[in-house]
Amino acid sequence: MIRTLLICALAFTAVPQAVSAATFGAIAYSTKSDKYGRAWNYSSRKDAEAAAVKFCKAAGGRRCKVGVWLEDSCGALAASETSKNMKQTGISYGFKSAPASHARALTECEARDGAGTCVVKASVCSNKK
Repeated sequence: MIRTLLICALAFTAVPQAVSAATFGAIAYSTKSDKYGRAWNYSSRKDAEAAAVKFCKAAGGRRCKVGVWLEDSCGALAASETSKNMKQTGISYGFKSAPASHARALTECEARDGAGTCVVKASVCSNKK
C-alpha cells in the first residue's frame, strides 16, 4: 500500500507543468512633440522599451523616452498641455486592465503637474489583454 502511494506521488510530481512566459510592454513619450509609442508582448524589458521608443520616433516624436515598462500587467502614461518633461507626467503599472491603470496615471499627473488638464496619452497591457 505504501509503495503504491509512493509511486502515485512520484507520478504526479513528474508531470510537466505548463509555464507561461512573462510578457513585457512599454510606453515611450515625447513631451517635445506630444507623440508616443507603445509595445507589448515582448519577451524582455529591453526589447519592449526599444520598440516603444522606435514607434514613438516613427510617429514623429523627438527625444522619446520610456515613461513606463510593464511585466504581465497593464499601465498608462498621462500628461497635460503644460507637461514639459517626464517628471511632470503620471504613470501607472501593475494593473490587471487598461481602464484600471488610467485613473492612477491621471492622479499621478495631477499631483506632479497640477494644471488640471491631464489626459491619458497612451496605455498598454504587456500581453494585449
